[in-house]
This record gives sequence, C-alpha cells and structure tokens, in this order.
Amino acid sequence: GHPGCARALASTSGMLRAAAEHLGREAQDLSLEVLLSPGMRRHSGVDDILRRAALAVGRVVGSLIAYVDPELVVVSGEGVAVVEAYRETFEREVGGLRHWAAAPVPVLLRPFEFDEWARGAAALALDQWTVAAGDR
Repeated sequence: GHPGCARALASTSGMLRAAAEHLGREAQDLSLEVLLSPGMRRHSGVDDILRRAALAVGRVVGSLIAYVDPELVVVSGEGVAVVEAYRETFEREVGGLRHWAAAPVPVLLRPFEFDEWARGAAALALDQWTVAAGDR
C-alpha cells in the first residue's frame, strides 16, 4: 500500500517492512511474534510501528461502525495480536469515531486459526456450487 494507508500501516508485510527499515534488518528475518516480544517492543521505533498499526485498524473499524451500525464487530487475522497488545490505542480510535448519540458497538478480537480459514473456503465453495446447481 501507499504510505499512510491502512494496508501499509497494519498489514503484516507493512509492519515487518517498517520494522526492518527501522532496525536495519531484513523483513524476512522478522515476524509479528518477534516484533511483539517484550525486548523488541522496548525499541521506541518498533513500539511506534505497532501502535500506528493498531490505530489504523481502529480507524477502519470505527469508520465501518459509523457507516454500517452493526450489532457486533469481529476483528480477526494474523495481525490481531498487535491490536490485542495495543487494545487501548485501538479502542480510543474506535470510540473517537463514534457519533455522540450512537451506542458503543462491542468489538471481539479473534486470532485467525487455520480451521476458520478452511471453514470459510468451504462455505465459499459450497455457495458457488449451490448457486450453480440452482441455475440448472
């Protein structure tokens, strides 16, 4: 993504690239687990990168809540651990985008596991199959 966009700030590749540049290392030598380790988070630059990622996700989620007005939001994906670690930053951004008259919307953070990916892929495959079968 372009500088400043949510993808550049909050995607795994964006966070790893930014951290690698800050640390003078190669992105492929890093992982989110490494960045989230206490020793790595003590680096102010790494802490800033992770905090900006949580802020970007909060801005996206807060904007969607303001526009769609859902009953519940589930945030998942491989980077959800960053949002969990910087939950206060995330929640402050979501709350700041809420209309003053709107009720807060619960936000559930769920790590993305393989079985959830497989279940989603199966649902898409079945959906396409049932639509095709219905056209006969």
